[in-house]
Amino acid sequence: MPDFTDKLRPAEPSGPSILSKEREQSNVPINELSEHLLSHDGFLERQARILPILENDPLFSKAKQQNLSRPERYHLGLARGKKLRRLFNQNGWSEEDHAMAAYLCDDVSPYMVHVDMFITTIEEQGNDEQREYWLPRVNAWEVIGCYAQ
Repeated sequence: MPDFTDKLRPAEPSGPSILSKEREQSNVPINELSEHLLSHDGFLERQARILPILENDPLFSKAKQQNLSRPERYHLGLARGKKLRRLFNQNGWSEEDHAMAAYLCDDVSPYMVHVDMFITTIEEQGNDEQREYWLPRVNAWEVIGCYAQ
C-alpha cells in the first residue's frame, strides 16, 4: 500500500553520498584489502556466487520494508526463511552457502533459533540414538524446533 513516506528523502548531504565522496578520495586498494580480509574460507567466492541469486528475487528487496508492521515483518521473515531453504535445495548449497545467504539477506529470521540453537542442542546434548533419529529430520527441515531455558 503506498504511503506518503515512500517519497520522503533525507536532506543532503546524505550518509551514502558522504561515504561515496570519501571513498573516491581514498588511495586504499579496495580489491586487495577485501582479498586480504575476506578471502579465507571461500567467503568472497561464496558471496559472489550467492548474492546475484538473492538480488534477482523480489522477496529479498528491502525497498518497502521500513513501512511494514511487526506482524508483516514476521510473515516476511517466514517467507524469506522458507525461500532460503528452497534455494538451498534448488542450488545444491552447502550449509556454509545457506549461512552466507542468510547473512546476505541481513534480516532477523524466525528460523534463527531452529538453526542456531535447536540443531546445536541436539548435536551437542543428544545421545547417539537421539541424534540418529532427529538430525536427518531436522537437517531436512521436516521438523522445525525451538529452544527454551
